[in-house]
Parts: sequence; C-alpha cells; structure tokens
Amino acid sequence: MRITACLIKDIIYTNEFNNDYICATEEAQRRINTIVRMIKQSGQIPNSMHVHTSGTLEGMYIGYVTRERVHWRLLFESDEENPTTLFFLRLLKHKDMDFILKDYKNVD
Repeated sequence: MRITACLIKDIIYTNEFNNDYICATEEAQRRINTIVRMIKQSGQIPNSMHVHTSGTLEGMYIGYVTRERVHWRLLFESDEENPTTLFFLRLLKHKDMDFILKDYKNVD
C-alpha cells in the first residue's frame, strides 16, 4: 500500500513511540531499526510491513513489525500537509494495539 505519492524523507517519533520502543523486545527493536533504515534508503515503506488503514481512525495506518510468536505492530500517520514525513505513534503487541485504537477512537 502506498501511503503517500511523495518519497518519505523524514520520520518523527512521538514520546509514546519512544517509550514503547524501550519496552519492546530486542527482536522488535531490531526489526523496527531495519524498517527505518529501509525507509530512509528507499523513501518508501517496505511491502513486508503489510500496511493497512487502522479501520477506525482516518489517516492512521498499521504495519506489522514482527510475525513470530508475539506480533508487534506499528501505528503511524502521514500528514497531507507534510506528505514526506511519517509520524511513528505507537509500537505495541497486537492485543495492546487493539486497546489503544479503541482509546484513540473514544478521544476523537
């Protein structure tokens, strides 16, 4: 899925994402580092993330970080006014992401 027609030039990490990253497994950290490197080199989100819309939140997307045993997912968005920047919002286990999405939906 192509999130933006522009090449991605920057990634901004929220405080929540940074906290999630610190608490993530080494495998998830290693995988997210690889994903960031791939985005910075190619300007595109790797197909291996199987990116899809969050379903409930407009403009937010979910990508798979790991698929072994514990599934880690990345919640991010791309701003229409700044399409060359991705905003990494959360990095969570699959079941935790479902709870966060419900919280985001209730806030809006």
